[in-house]
Amino acid sequence: MQGTGTNTWDKYAPHNPEIHYYEGLYVLLYIANSDYHQPPHPLNQQIGMATATSLNGPWTKVGTDGLLLGPSSDPSHYTYGRQIVNPALLKVGNTYHLYFKTGLATGGIAYGVATSTSVTGPY
Repeated sequence: MQGTGTNTWDKYAPHNPEIHYYEGLYVLLYIANSDYHQPPHPLNQQIGMATATSLNGPWTKVGTDGLLLGPSSDPSHYTYGRQIVNPALLKVGNTYHLYFKTGLATGGIAYGVATSTSVTGPY
C-alpha cells in the first residue's frame, strides 16, 4: 500500500500492517495519517482496512475510503482528538474485536476495543 497523495485520511505513510484470513477474505489492517507535520501528527493517525480474496490482490479498501476506526466525534470520549493506532483483530464466537492504542489528553496511554459482527465493520 502507499499513501493516496490526495486530501484523504490516509494521504501519508500507511504502515504497521497486520493480515488475517476470515470468511474467505484476506484482511489487511494498517495505520496512516493525513499530514506528517507535527502537529497534527501523530494525533491524526487512524486505522484502515483493505480486503482481497488472494494475498496477491487486488486489495479493496472497505467502505468509501478504507477508514475503519478513528477518534470519537464526542468531545467527552477519551479518544476525541487522539490517535487511534496499533490495531489487533480477533474473532471470538461471532464477534470481531478490534483492539487499539490511543494517547490520553492528560498524558499516558489507553487501550480500547471496538466490536462488530462483520469483519469489515462498522466498529
